[in-house]
Amino acid sequence: MIQSMRRIGIWRLLPLVLLTVLFFSFTPVMAQDEEDEDEKPPADFVMKDTGKEDWVMLSHTKHEKKVPKCTSCHPKVFSSKLGRTKETKGELKMEAMEKGEFCGTCHNGRDSFDVKVKEECIKCHSVKKE
Repeated sequence: MIQSMRRIGIWRLLPLVLLTVLFFSFTPVMAQDEEDEDEKPPADFVMKDTGKEDWVMLSHTKHEKKVPKCTSCHPKVFSSKLGRTKETKGELKMEAMEKGEFCGTCHNGRDSFDVKVKEECIKCHSVKKE
């Protein structure tokens, strides 16, 4: 066996060893990506806890085009788990947004439209209550 290894030359085995190491190095990362696929939120969803106002349509699709990193909002501004923001960050209310919290972090008139401008309400409160 040792003689055959000498004949092949250790340098010929090096690519095989490197490929094996690379394969096993990335296997946990690939598995993690598959798990994350299951965790992705819906592209669009309706928030119905809006008091007397029309419901809010949140479009991850639109937000991803302008803010491609999930970590820009999650978990710093909003919980990473759908429906958990109230438990972890507090009530998602307009008063908080107007103070620069939640949606108001970016929707402040500088980075995007301002949540304080009444004419802009329809951009979010776009779903009529049933």
